[in-house]
Amino acid sequence: MSTKLTIYGSIQEEEIVPSIIKEEFNEKKYNVTENASYFYIKWRKYFKSCELKVSIKPLTEKAMNDLQQDFACRPMDNKELQLQILTQISYLNVAIHIEMKEDLNKELTQHFLRILHRIKGIAYLANGDLLDCNGDVIVYRNGTSGNAHFVVHAAKKFVRSESPHSNEGQQRKERSLSILTENHIPYIEHLPQLPPEAEITFRTKEEIAQRAVALLMIIQFACDVANHNNIEESREFMKQLLRKYNVEHAVTQREWDFLHSHNEGIETEAIQLIWQYEAYWVLIWALGFVEELSFPSDICNCDFAIKTVSNCTSFEEFYEKAVLRESAEILNEADLIYRYHWACVNARVNNSSEPGNLNESVVVERHRALNWLISYQQADWDHVRTDT
Repeated sequence: MSTKLTIYGSIQEEEIVPSIIKEEFNEKKYNVTENASYFYIKWRKYFKSCELKVSIKPLTEKAMNDLQQDFACRPMDNKELQLQILTQISYLNVAIHIEMKEDLNKELTQHFLRILHRIKGIAYLANGDLLDCNGDVIVYRNGTSGNAHFVVHAAKKFVRSESPHSNEGQQRKERSLSILTENHIPYIEHLPQLPPEAEITFRTKEEIAQRAVALLMIIQFACDVANHNNIEESREFMKQLLRKYNVEHAVTQREWDFLHSHNEGIETEAIQLIWQYEAYWVLIWALGFVEELSFPSDICNCDFAIKTVSNCTSFEEFYEKAVLRESAEILNEADLIYRYHWACVNARVNNSSEPGNLNESVVVERHRALNWLISYQQADWDHVRTDT
């Protein structure tokens, strides 16, 4: 037999998690070692040597989406609880993966329950059941509700606050709700307003231009990977273009790893990155190349998107052609996409079609780019969140 489970948490300071693991297994009987990827916890049980492997990782966007998809598709008997679970998942940022070759005994179970309680997390068991921070079942694999009195927990940094309430923010919110009503998109009144302009650090024209050009090159490489073109030839060509436009430094760590990857799973990553055409579209909209952000039902014009950069012989030419939009315009779109995204999540929870023909994949990528433009949580491109 073997044991696998994952504890997820929404944690203000992620760096405290390794200390929690060490503190929990600081008894003399345990030998705790660690490397860059894992904690190895060893002990003896009678004449047998036992080992536990624990890894602590930031929750990736893909992992979060997979988790949300799992619980959105479960035939749950309590739709309100299902929405709570999806809301909780959107706040998670740390995953603690636990593996051992034996079944958990009572003593080890207590260790993990204490860790679970300390981080106010949720535990996903190998059989598909989900536990709350007290170890009670929130929902079983078959969708039946458990006996847990589940309460969503979110680190403060992930919670949009209504304070301070501003007239500007309220006017922006009302503008968005008017557009939602016009397009027959459901909404909730209590979804918070965004902060006023004066409290936001907007990305500069140079930052946006560099991000746009670098991202387009990575997307083109992803397209070649997905279409089974000559990957090595494409890889070298994209590296040349990054140098030509002088944006190598603007490539993110995730993008850099993808560009240099020789792993078999590269095609899956490529498909995810191709969707970032929609995020790139927002960037060139912010730079004035796209006239307006239309209703997010259809994918963007990829040919136009490519020519925006390819028609320029240098980054300097691209930069000079760009005309940065007013901050108020960007913030208006950020508020609107925030509410479109809530409508998509709400539809998914209720197993209904996306309202008003919204395309959730387009919405998510626009949300990513707009949150980056307004420096949401000061996150870099690889880690910007799209909370609803």
